[in-house]
Amino acid sequence: MRSPRTLSLVALLALAGAFAGGDLWYTAARSTIPLELNGTIVSKQRRTEKWRGVDDVYLLVLDSGRRVQVDAAVFDAVAERQMIRKQPWERTLEADGNTIPLDWSADVRGMLWAMPLTVLVCAAVGVMLLRRD
Repeated sequence: MRSPRTLSLVALLALAGAFAGGDLWYTAARSTIPLELNGTIVSKQRRTEKWRGVDDVYLLVLDSGRRVQVDAAVFDAVAERQMIRKQPWERTLEADGNTIPLDWSADVRGMLWAMPLTVLVCAAVGVMLLRRD
């Protein structure tokens, strides 16, 4: 039977992996690449945070009521009252017949190495704590 400490480490690593995966997903979803979009943009909202222009939140509200957080590049490329369409995992967004190329943001590229590294650090610390006794 596994020790309670080993089971705690496994649970901690599963939780760290879930949080890292969730963080990576939500960061990637802002690029809209993994999302399906279909509707008319009713409003665009820019919510400024502590450092204006650095960590602002960009939202598109569609006629369906769906609110989508997007990267600044996507926000700047579309306008209110435009009909947008996009299939999941496509690298282009169609806005009123115009094709807008999509790319992963610097945040996503950073998360691709930072999140696995974070989980590895959690694992290393956990193993060191298990071996300490």
